[in-house]
Amino acid sequence: MNRKEIYKQIADMLGLVPGFFRAIPDSSLEMEWQLFKRVQFEEGPIPNKYRELIGLGVAAATKCRYCALFHTEAAKLNGATDAEIEDAVHFAKSSAGWSTYINGLQIDYDEFKEEIQKIAEYIRVMQEKNKMNEITIAKKALAAVEAGDIDKLATYASDDLTFSGPVPHPLVKEQFLGLMRALVTGIPDWNFNASSYQEHNGKVIIKVQITGTHTHELPPIMPGMSPVPATGIAVALPKEILEVTIKDGKITNMNAIVPPDGGVPGILRQIGVKMPTP
Repeated sequence: MNRKEIYKQIADMLGLVPGFFRAIPDSSLEMEWQLFKRVQFEEGPIPNKYRELIGLGVAAATKCRYCALFHTEAAKLNGATDAEIEDAVHFAKSSAGWSTYINGLQIDYDEFKEEIQKIAEYIRVMQEKNKMNEITIAKKALAAVEAGDIDKLATYASDDLTFSGPVPHPLVKEQFLGLMRALVTGIPDWNFNASSYQEHNGKVIIKVQITGTHTHELPPIMPGMSPVPATGIAVALPKEILEVTIKDGKITNMNAIVPPDGGVPGILRQIGVKMPTP
């Protein structure tokens, strides 16, 4: 492309031809423009917002006011908040400060490298332990329900626990415990039949298929519902997924992902109860 054609592309994308492009000689203008487009606008392994925040951190550390302005505006265009921009600059300040300190004291590099590798390995091990601890807590919570021990279940739940899924609205801790207490009262052989536990993005993902037999009176579990005398019907729900979020050793959120015939509505249908009208 000639200079006029490149200028047209630039103006179409940016609204004008910036002075820093006008200053580039013909021999490298097209190459620099193509590289600029790829780096600044095309998607890469790092989302554009975070690339711009990295660029801002570098600009702050190298004290380039041109780049700091450019990457700040580009980060905002990619959705960065003022808090994220401040955090990126603060992180750059921290990194540059430690670099100055460690280099100035001439800390032994080989010793530094060995210590960092040991720290990283220790944290990796602890992260894996935390994952296992979270899965263990989830397993114990489900086991408490299966044992009909709702008081035990309560010890694994945070005070601000919420439960969402096939219920009219999210339940808080006491509502959730009340629901589970009612279910295991009416279906004392309640079994989740959990087939797998996996940790993903801070949540324990559990595949379950609830079964049990309605051998005792089922207390009301939906608004407008009356107690349901024992029917002796064996309940078998379709496969469901429980997403369990655990923080500081306590369950803070449970979300049940169920098919149309699952959850509480599925239980009521299988034992012959008409869903209450809201």
